[in-house]
Amino acid sequence: MDAEDEGEEKGVQKLNLKVKGLEGQQQVSMNTNALEVKINAVQILKNLARNLEASIFDHVEEISKVMIEKALCDPFAMTIRKESAKCMRFCIAACKEKPEHQRALFIMTYVRLIEELDKRTKRQEFDQINSILKELFKMLKNFYHFKKQNLTVFTVDDATTLVKRLADTIKLIQQDKKTRVQ
Repeated sequence: MDAEDEGEEKGVQKLNLKVKGLEGQQQVSMNTNALEVKINAVQILKNLARNLEASIFDHVEEISKVMIEKALCDPFAMTIRKESAKCMRFCIAACKEKPEHQRALFIMTYVRLIEELDKRTKRQEFDQINSILKELFKMLKNFYHFKKQNLTVFTVDDATTLVKRLADTIKLIQQDKKTRVQ
């Protein structure tokens, strides 16, 4: 594998690869500028949501739409997925005065994160699994005030399903660790 420098467009990385079964070298390129712009945009939205707290409430819906539909499941960059999950945590926190909005926003985020968790579990991408689980835990801290208001985030069935998934994930991680240690 060698990088091709001649004629490269600014911000586009190109690699020539020899792929078994294909004749000659194949060129693969990626627009790294576009990736950097996406990462920066997500980080800016995350920082705004964190710093503005409840003041960003009027914009949470638009931010969340982009994060949930695109960024949380970005196929190219773990950084985008991680930063967008953090952004969602701060958007959820911004809805504290509107518990039903807060709960709905969390559930939409939770569904997307569980889809990502399943995908990463199948691929055994344990660093990414860890990142998702940490962020879910931090998101749930936004709901400590629910108990005082006699509200719930999950139904009993939802909580049971989450605990079962977590137990299955832990078993998989432990099995992987055993095979790597041997």
